[in-house]
Amino acid sequence: MTIPEKHGMLTLRHTFYYHDLKRWWDYHHELGGSVYECNLPWDFFPDFKSDLKKLFIEYASIPFKQIEEFQSAFIYNNDMADRVVMEDACKIWFLYRNIKDGVGIKFNPQIIHEPWADRYRVHPGSGRLASMWLAELNNVKCVYTHFDESCFEPPAYNNILHDVEGMVLSMFGNTASKMRADIETYQAFPVTPEEQRYTSERDSEWDWHKVKTDTRWKFIRYSEGQSFVESKQQWRDCAIDLWYTLNSHDNELISKLDI
Repeated sequence: MTIPEKHGMLTLRHTFYYHDLKRWWDYHHELGGSVYECNLPWDFFPDFKSDLKKLFIEYASIPFKQIEEFQSAFIYNNDMADRVVMEDACKIWFLYRNIKDGVGIKFNPQIIHEPWADRYRVHPGSGRLASMWLAELNNVKCVYTHFDESCFEPPAYNNILHDVEGMVLSMFGNTASKMRADIETYQAFPVTPEEQRYTSERDSEWDWHKVKTDTRWKFIRYSEGQSFVESKQQWRDCAIDLWYTLNSHDNELISKLDI
């Protein structure tokens, strides 16, 4: 995907994350790697229904006082009972409502290939993927980073990206020039104990031991950066609304999940 200069390339080059992204892009392609935009149908992914149903049933069973305390808590307070359940459920609900209201999501998910498990897995972005499923989007746009090793293959329904500007638009959609983002890289196949610890912290399911390579491939990870706290506050502000929605026993979400 190549963007004509008049369609925004100059604007993209002045976003503060552009140069960090280009540094990784050049490094990745020098090693022989490539990057793809994928538009994947839902039958490409495992069924979300049972996991989402379990999450929302668990959330609905939390005492209302606890939900109130979660919503009103200091945003950096992560020391509370059932926090992970409340955080995950509220984030999915917040993103789902943004999609339904036409706001959309800020970042398209990333997908990785794990040939040793015969699967493709969305990471990071599993919460975004769940919200897309709830909103019944026709397909899932995501970014795939390809390592030029014999065991890896790009997913189906892909288009190779030819420049950094194309990757930016695949990551952020038509809001790319307005987005704030942090760009982070880490070793896909770490060697030193410090690298191994860091990679595991970024993705505890990624089993790099299954691939033997001397090439120093790196994953790239993009996130909200400084605006993450604002987004976290926004989804926590949905806590009471979600609790009432799930306990009303008569709405679209309950019907969709058969709760």
